[in-house]
Amino acid sequence: MIITSNINCNCQAASFDKDESLLQAFTNIRNKCSAIREVFVPDYIWQDYQKTLTEDFDEAKHHHILLGALENGYLTKLTFPVHRYILNGEKPKSTYQSKYFVENWMVIRKNHLERHKESRRFLGKLAELLIVAFIEDRGWRIDKIAALGGPADIVATAPKGVLCALEIKYIGQENNRYEEFVGSRPPGHVGNFDGYNLFLFDVYNAAKQLSQFNKKRIAIIVVWPDSWPLTVPIEDDYTSKGPISFSESASPVWKCFLADKKEKKPIRYGNIENDLDSTIKGLSEIWIIKEDNDMNYSLKKTIKLK
Repeated sequence: MIITSNINCNCQAASFDKDESLLQAFTNIRNKCSAIREVFVPDYIWQDYQKTLTEDFDEAKHHHILLGALENGYLTKLTFPVHRYILNGEKPKSTYQSKYFVENWMVIRKNHLERHKESRRFLGKLAELLIVAFIEDRGWRIDKIAALGGPADIVATAPKGVLCALEIKYIGQENNRYEEFVGSRPPGHVGNFDGYNLFLFDVYNAAKQLSQFNKKRIAIIVVWPDSWPLTVPIEDDYTSKGPISFSESASPVWKCFLADKKEKKPIRYGNIENDLDSTIKGLSEIWIIKEDNDMNYSLKKTIKLK
């Protein structure tokens, strides 16, 4: 069982005063908040982190996620679980996997598409952290988490006493949608069935990662707000209508995506169409969780497979 920490940090009452600069406000909070200073933005990237705020980030207009959280009033939602699960006083616990939650995507990537990809990975890590708090608030006991060296994203005991392994996959803004947004690709290339297939692809990956566990296996798909329309076909629960398979109605974009995955990882994905149904049905449940623009989470659907 993870030992949680009491939270007594100024960040829990922090707010952004429009009369001061966002960077100055964030700096003041960081100086007093070990969650930001030791985990999210450690000293070794702090100077470069500040510099990126003065750079011209071309058509993408990228913005640090933590600063956006401060500006929009939900920074405490991100710092709270770091204080609670990751820190032991002012320092990370000894089992913390170094750099797990560092927001360095704007520092290490200069090309805007590469920054987009890295930001999505960072949001996926945040999703893991926020799901820990989400399920604990609902009566689950947290036993292990990947950020502290656990064997799965989360190993936890459900309120009824069942031990579960949970794998979280984050559906952010996919590259093609992003390229439409910044104008480097014409709109209309991606459809809803692409979103459905991507959903199955992520569930498949979660199921593969959980296949080593003999405990109850749950795949959790967290969906970024602007990706939610892509997942509309999920509401029809295709997974209960015979063998689970990719939709043939997806656009050529999906076919290129899958072909690329097969080429890069033929052992993992070369036979995915034939392996999809049996692999996903090795899960006990699939949860679909919607994230809103303030990083509030709501469970939209539970699909029971066993």
